[in-house]
Amino acid sequence: MPAKPTAPAKPAAAAPSRRMVLMSAVFSWASIGWITFTASMAGMTLGTVRFLFPNVLSEPPTRFKAGSPISTNRTRSATGSNPTGPG
Repeated sequence: MPAKPTAPAKPAAAAPSRRMVLMSAVFSWASIGWITFTASMAGMTLGTVRFLFPNVLSEPPTRFKAGSPISTNRTRSATGSNPTGPG
């Protein structure tokens, strides 16, 4: 009986590159889960910190001094009409 032929040599497995190691570490399901969890906790923490500061509006005062009614009558003419138009 003739001798069995030998199987062809298998190529050596290439060592994983740095890029593949980094991508497999960042894009695994566990990593994606932890990244999402961390981002959601950071967002909720920032939302909580935002409520520690009050909402303050800077508006001008609603009351003002217009002067006395006598000073407004000085703008009228002797006939009692408004100088800016008919009245």
